[in-house]
Amino acid sequence: MLFEADPDFIAGLDDKTLVRLLKRLVLSESRLAGIPLRGAAVPLQITIADGGEDGRVEWNGGQSSTAYLPSRFTAFQSKAQNLTESRVRDEVLKVAKAQPPELSSVIRDVLARKGAYVIFCRERMVTAKRAKLVKAIRSAITTGGGDPSDAAAMEVYDANLIADWVNTHPAVALWLASQRMGRNLAGFQTHEAWGQVPDFNSAWKSSEEPRFAPVNRVVPLEVRADPKRSAWTYEQAAEEILQFLSSEKAIVRVFGPSGYGKSRFTFEVLGRTSTFADEIDRSSVIYTDGSISGEECVKLALELATTGFPAILVVDECADDLHNKLASIAARNNSRLRLVTLDIETKVLQANNTLSVRVEKSDDKLIGEIAKSIAPSLSDGDTRFITEIAEGFPSMAVLAAQQDADSRQTLVSAEQVLDRIIWSGKQRVADAQRVLEIASLFEWLGLQGRVESQAGFLAAELAHVPAPLFVEHLLSFTPRGIISQRGDFVQVGPTPLAARLGLARLSVMTAEQLVHFFKTAPSELQASLLKRIKWMDTSPTAVAFAERLLQPEMFGNFAALNTEFGSKALDRLVHVAPDLVSATIDRVFGHLTIEELKVAHDGHRHLVWALEKLVFRAQTFERSAHLLMKLAAAENENYGNNASGIFKQLYQLYLSGTEAAPAARLLVLDDGLASTSEAERRVCVDALGHMLDSQHYSRGGGAEQIGSAEAIEDWRPKTYGEIHDFFRAAVSRLTDIAVSNDVCANVAQAHLASHIRGLLRDLPSAEVKAMIDKVVRVRGFWPEALMSISDWLYFDREKGTPATISKEVRGMYDALLPTDPVELAILYTQGWQVDLHDPDAKYDSGTDAKYDFDYGARQAISTARLIAADELLIKRSVERIACGDGHGTFAFSRELMKQVSDPNELMQIAVAVAERSETSPNRGFFGGLITGADDRDSELAKRLIRLALQSPKLKNEAVALIGSGRLQSDDIQLIISLLASADIQPLQCRNLGLARIDEGSLNPLLEELERHGNEGLWTILDVVDMYLYDNKNPVTKKLVDLIERVLVTPALMDAVTSKMDGYHMEQMVERLIRLGAISEPYAKKLSKQVMRICRQGTDRVFYDLDAPVRKILESLMALYPATVWAEITRKLTSKSWYDRFYAEHLLEAQHLGDDGEYLGRGLSFNVPPQVYMDWVREKQDARAAMAVSWLPIADKNDRGQLTWHAELEAFVAEFGNQADVLAAVSSRLLPTSYWGGLERYLEPLIPLIQSWSSHPNANIRRWVAEQLDRLNNAIAEERKRSEEDVVRYG
Repeated sequence: MLFEADPDFIAGLDDKTLVRLLKRLVLSESRLAGIPLRGAAVPLQITIADGGEDGRVEWNGGQSSTAYLPSRFTAFQSKAQNLTESRVRDEVLKVAKAQPPELSSVIRDVLARKGAYVIFCRERMVTAKRAKLVKAIRSAITTGGGDPSDAAAMEVYDANLIADWVNTHPAVALWLASQRMGRNLAGFQTHEAWGQVPDFNSAWKSSEEPRFAPVNRVVPLEVRADPKRSAWTYEQAAEEILQFLSSEKAIVRVFGPSGYGKSRFTFEVLGRTSTFADEIDRSSVIYTDGSISGEECVKLALELATTGFPAILVVDECADDLHNKLASIAARNNSRLRLVTLDIETKVLQANNTLSVRVEKSDDKLIGEIAKSIAPSLSDGDTRFITEIAEGFPSMAVLAAQQDADSRQTLVSAEQVLDRIIWSGKQRVADAQRVLEIASLFEWLGLQGRVESQAGFLAAELAHVPAPLFVEHLLSFTPRGIISQRGDFVQVGPTPLAARLGLARLSVMTAEQLVHFFKTAPSELQASLLKRIKWMDTSPTAVAFAERLLQPEMFGNFAALNTEFGSKALDRLVHVAPDLVSATIDRVFGHLTIEELKVAHDGHRHLVWALEKLVFRAQTFERSAHLLMKLAAAENENYGNNASGIFKQLYQLYLSGTEAAPAARLLVLDDGLASTSEAERRVCVDALGHMLDSQHYSRGGGAEQIGSAEAIEDWRPKTYGEIHDFFRAAVSRLTDIAVSNDVCANVAQAHLASHIRGLLRDLPSAEVKAMIDKVVRVRGFWPEALMSISDWLYFDREKGTPATISKEVRGMYDALLPTDPVELAILYTQGWQVDLHDPDAKYDSGTDAKYDFDYGARQAISTARLIAADELLIKRSVERIACGDGHGTFAFSRELMKQVSDPNELMQIAVAVAERSETSPNRGFFGGLITGADDRDSELAKRLIRLALQSPKLKNEAVALIGSGRLQSDDIQLIISLLASADIQPLQCRNLGLARIDEGSLNPLLEELERHGNEGLWTILDVVDMYLYDNKNPVTKKLVDLIERVLVTPALMDAVTSKMDGYHMEQMVERLIRLGAISEPYAKKLSKQVMRICRQGTDRVFYDLDAPVRKILESLMALYPATVWAEITRKLTSKSWYDRFYAEHLLEAQHLGDDGEYLGRGLSFNVPPQVYMDWVREKQDARAAMAVSWLPIADKNDRGQLTWHAELEAFVAEFGNQADVLAAVSSRLLPTSYWGGLERYLEPLIPLIQSWSSHPNANIRRWVAEQLDRLNNAIAEERKRSEEDVVRYG
C-alpha cells in the first residue's frame, strides 16, 4: 500500500482531526453497504458534524453490515483521550443529583433499533483492554435498566483498528498520510488538496451554454439547451457523469484544448455536495498528474483494483497509452476502481464502459463572468475586451483579468501558457512551430477550396515547405483548440497566444523580408496581415515595416491613400506606428484646401477612422483634430461616425474620445473660428454648441484601443471648477459670435438658447443672465431664451434649488418678457401650444397630475385683445405673424378677428401681407381669422373667404379657409364652383368637416367630384367614409348607388392618390356587404374592377392596393366564390405576362421564412379548396403546377419537426405525374425571404422528404433522391457560407 496508515500518528490526532477522519471513513465505507446511492431517494443518512463527538449512520436495503459498520444503524462516539472503564460508564450513563442513573440518548436509540454502538478512540490498545471496555459498556447498560443483548454490537475502535480501517480506503489513507507529512505524497492528492492549486482560486462560474459534448452518446433533442448541439450544460454534464460513475469499473474520459477548463470542470463535478452520494464520491477521489506520477499511478491503480478498494482515480495529463493501461486495470475482476482521465486530445472515443466528454469553448457571457470574478472592478468595456481576446478560453480570460485588461501585459503573460497549450504531451516539431508562427501573422488564412492558393503562397514564400505539408502542420494543432476553422479559412487564436507566436516569427525576420512578401502577396493576405499586426506593435520589425509602407513611393501619397485599400492600410498602421501615421497624414493632406479635400472621397471613411484614433492620443491630437475639422467642413458622407460627428464629439464634457485636456482642444477650435472659411467656422460653432450638452453622453467604442497598449481613457473633469470652466469657455465664445456680424451669429444664438435650461443647472445664474443681457442688447427680443427659462421654471425649479436662485431666474423671466404687445404675440404664437409654461406653475409627475396645456393660447388671446384696440399694433402684428411657420397662431388670430372694429380691413391687411411676403401664408393664422369671423357672423365669414380667395397666394388654402367656418349649403356651392373652375383640386376637399351637413347639401359636391376623374373618385370614397364614420348619418339608396357606381368606375384604378385610398375602398365594400347591397352580378363587376390592378404599367397602383384588394376579394369570395374565382382566373390565364405576374403575386401569401409559416397555405386570402381544385382538374397539365403555390405544404410541431400536410399529399397522389408539379413543390420548400443562415430552414426538410422514400409513385421516389442530394449539397454550402461570414480581412 502506497499510503500505509500509522497507528502512532492516529494516536496523536486532536479531537477535530479525529472527527474528520471518522467522517471520511464512514463516507467511504458506506459505498460497501450495497445500496443505490444515486437513486431518486437515497436510503442513507449520515450525521457527523465537524468538531462534534457523536455521529451515526443508517441505511435501508443492501447488506445488513460491513466490516466496520456492524449494523444498518450504527452510532459512533469519538474520543480523543485515553479511555478507562469509568469514563466509558460515564458516556453510557447520565447521572443527575438525587436521581437514579439513566442511559444516554444515543444508547437508548441503539437498543431501541437493535443497532450498534462504537467508540472511536485514538488510543492504541491491546485486545484485553478493548474487551474490558466493551464489558464496561454492557455493564453500564444493565445498570441503566437496559438489555445489552438488544444491541447488534458493542465495539471499541482503537488506533490499531482505525489504521486497519483506513488502509481499506486508499483515498482516506492518502488524506491521513498528507496530514502526517504536511504535503502531497508521490504526486497524489485528495480532492481537497487538489483544489488548492492557484488556477482554482476564483469562484467557479457555471453557465447554461451546452459546451460538454459526450462524443459516444447522443443527447436527446428534448433535453438539449441548443437543439443543434448534442452537448450538455454544466449541470446536465455533472449529473450524467456522477450517475455514470456510480457503477463500478466506470471510466470517464474528459478531453479538450488546454485552457478550456477541463481540470476545473472535473474538480467541480467531483466536488458537488448536494447529496450523500456526492460526498461519498468526493471522499473517494485520488488525484494525480500523469505527467508527474507516471508509472506510480499505474501501480496505485493496480493495487486499488486488485484489493477491490472503491476509489475514484483522477489522472490529469493522461495520454492515450497511459489511459489504456489504467482502463485495462480498472476492468479487472473484483475491481471496484472508477477512473477519470483528462488530456488535450484523445482517440479514445468509443470504448467499453467509457463515457468520453469533449469540453468545448466557453461562450462570451461565461468569459465575461469569469473575468469579473477575478477582477470585480473591471469596466464593461474592459470586460468586452477580455471577451474578445479570450476567444472562448477561460484560462485566457483569467490571465487578462489578472492584468486588469491591460492588453500588452496580457500578451506577455500568455507566454507562460504558450508551450503547454501547443506542445503539452507532444514532441516539439520545429517545422510545425514555424508554420504556426507564420499563420499567426494573419487574421484569417485561406487553406483549401477556392482560397487554397493563400496557404500555398505562404508555404512557398515564408515557410519554405511544400503546400500540403504546410496545411498538415497547421491542421495538426486543431485538437489543441488554437486553430479555428470557418469554411475554407483558418485562424490562430486566442489573440494573446497568436500575438506571442507572431512576435516570435517577426523576431527572426527583417522588415525588408516582410515588405518583399507584402508587395507580392495577394490583396487578401495583405489585408489579413495588416489587421493582425495590430497585436505585434512591440516588434521592431513591425514598426520598421510600417515605416516602409508609409514611404511616398508606397502608400504615403495622395493617390494611394485616396483608395479604399490604401486608406484602410493607413487605418491599420495607426496601431503599429501612430506617430508616423500622424506625420504621413499631415504631409499628404494637411496642406490641402477644403475643395481639394472633397476630392478625397474614396479614402475618406478610413482616413476619418484613422484620425479618430489619433485624436485620442494627446501627442497626436492637435494636427489630427485640425484635419478632422477641415474634413468635417468638406464632409461628403453622412453616416454616424463621420468627420463632423467625431469632431463635435471631441468637445463634449464626458466620453469625448480624447485624452487631450480642454485647453488643447480649444486651441484647435479657436484656430477654426479665426478661419476665413465659413464652412470651418460653422463646424466650430456647432462644436461649441456640443460643449454645452450636459446630459446623455455617449460615443462609439474602439478608438481608445491602439495596438496592444492599454486602452486610452477619455479626459474627464476632476473638480466642479473644471466643469464650470468647460461650459464657460463655450458660452463666452458663442456669445461673442452671436453679437457679431458673422454669418454664424444666428446659429450661435440658437445654440445658446437651446442650452439655457442646462446652463442654469451648471453655472451661476448671474453668469447666465449676463450672457442673455449681452445678446439681447445687440439682437433684441429673444423668445427662444424666454422659452428655455420657462422650461427651467416649470421642470427644474423644485429639484432642490435654493429659493434665492429660483427668485433670480423668475426675475430673469420677467426681465426678458417684452412690453411690446406685438413681441408678446410673437412669443405666444411662435411655438407649439405646450412650448411655453405658466412661469409660476410647477411640474407634477404624479399620476393624478393635471397639466395646463392652454397657457400659451390664453396669453395669445389676452394679447390679441390688447392689440385689437390699436390699428398700428394690428398692422404690425399681422405683418409679423400672418406668414411663416408659427405653430400657435390660430387662437391669436381668431380672437383678433372677434375683437377688431373693422374685420374687413383686418382681412385686407392680412391678404396684402400674404401677397408681398416671400414666405408662405400661415394656414393657422388665416384659418383663425375665418373662424373668428364665423363666430361674429357666418355671412361675414363667407365674404371674407371670397376676399381671401382673390389672392393667388391663398387660393391653395381655399378649402382650409372655407372649412374654418361652419359649413352651410352655400359654402358647398362655393367649393363646387371652385372645383368647376379648377381653382381648387379634388384632393383639397378631403379635409372638409362634412360629417354634420345634410345629404342634400353633400350630394351636389359628390356629383361634381365624380366629374373629376381619378382624383375625384378617390375623394368621394374618402369624404363618404368620414361622413358615415360614426353611423349617425343615414345611408340612403342614392348614396349607395353612388358608392356602387364609383367603386366600379374604371378610372378609379388608374392611379392612387394616398396611402389611405385602399383603406377607404375596403371600408366601402364592407359597408355595402353589411347593407346586403352586393348582388352576384355586381360582385362580378367589382371583382373585375379590383383585378384591374393586375396589368402592365400599374406597379404603384398594385403595391399600394394589393392588401385591401385581397381583403375585398376574400369578402366577396365568401358570398359568390365561383363568380369571384372566375374573374381571378381570367388574369391568371391571360396572354399578358404582366397580368399573370401580378395575379399570381396577389394570390400568394406573403410569408417570411420564420417559424415555418412559408410552408403553410400559400393563398393570401381564403379560397375554398374545392373551387380551385375543380378549376385545376379542367386542365391538369397546364394548371396543376400553378396550384402548388396555393397549397399548405407541411405542418410543424412544437419540436420543429415537419410532416407533409394532408392536402398536399392528396394533391401529389392525384397530380404527381403532371409536368412541373414536383418542381413546384421543390420551390415551395424554400422561403422567399429569410434572416440568418439558410441551413436552418433546409435541415428540417431532410426527414420530411425522406418520409416519401417509399412512396408508391416511382416518379416521386426519384424526386426524393434528387432532392436529398440537392439539399445535402445546399446545406453543406450554406454551413460553409455561414461559417465564413466571420472572416474579415479589413
